[in-house]
Amino acid sequence: MSRPLLISAVFCGMLGAAVFAPHRSTAQQIEFSSTATARYQGGVDASQSVTVNNPGNLVPVTANAISDPAMDGFSFAEGFAEGQINALGATLRSTSYASGFSPSFSPPQEVRATSSATASTSWVSQSQSLTNGTPIQINFLVPVSGSLAAEQFFTDGLGPNDVFAEASAELFVNGVIQYSGSARSYDSMAGGMNSILDVSGAWAGDFVSGPAPFAITDPDAFFINTFDVVSITANLGEVFDVDFALSTSAYSVGPFETIAVADFGSTGSFELSAVDPISGAPIDVTFASVAVPEPGTGSLALLASAMIGIRRRRR
Repeated sequence: MSRPLLISAVFCGMLGAAVFAPHRSTAQQIEFSSTATARYQGGVDASQSVTVNNPGNLVPVTANAISDPAMDGFSFAEGFAEGQINALGATLRSTSYASGFSPSFSPPQEVRATSSATASTSWVSQSQSLTNGTPIQINFLVPVSGSLAAEQFFTDGLGPNDVFAEASAELFVNGVIQYSGSARSYDSMAGGMNSILDVSGAWAGDFVSGPAPFAITDPDAFFINTFDVVSITANLGEVFDVDFALSTSAYSVGPFETIAVADFGSTGSFELSAVDPISGAPIDVTFASVAVPEPGTGSLALLASAMIGIRRRRR
């Protein structure tokens, strides 16, 4: 076989492999990250970061750190994230916990935990009765449930925002933010005996106060259980990207009989549905995840096609 024919044969084989080899979907994935720092009586750090493709079941990621409890005082921190992607959207969970006990005025050493989960997904709308290109309204139901508590029982203030717990959630569609909510609960002796809550975005007005869900002396806590709906207008058959993120963090300036909890381990999610953009009535539209070819497959096919074209022109 001559060299030109050999080159053509090789690239034809590569083209066949590119066209007929199975494609692995990388459209649906969740990035998890959890960190924990306990810097008292031992000073321990822990972290865990994982990216999971197509997580059909709940995938947990945990990082925890605890200083030596046998010493005189200790500190503990834990970050936990969990998530999955299903046929109609994604569910994310995040919890951060920081606490400790010190019987003395030891120098402040931070106790901190963070946790986050970000789902990156791609979808296409489809219908058996409507034609592609028909205008539709896509609704994103965003239910969020969680609690924040930050309390210190020390008798002297260490500074502003000594203890805090915070959480946030964001939803992007095609790179444009459609939903955002954040909240921060903090306690400082310099600011009085009660915990304070700052809320912004979609969560404003959704929190209620009550006793914290752990057995210590009457700390303040704030709870949220809300359902929001955001909408976009699109054409049937168009592919759209959805990124959803949920994160929590808890911090204490030192383990001086303090506790900070951001517990959004119940749910933070989005679900897809479609309605008529004018009447608002439900329509015959379903959603499917979009399979993305492995990187390089498309360019390999183009390169092979180009080489075959060069061979033909030479003839």
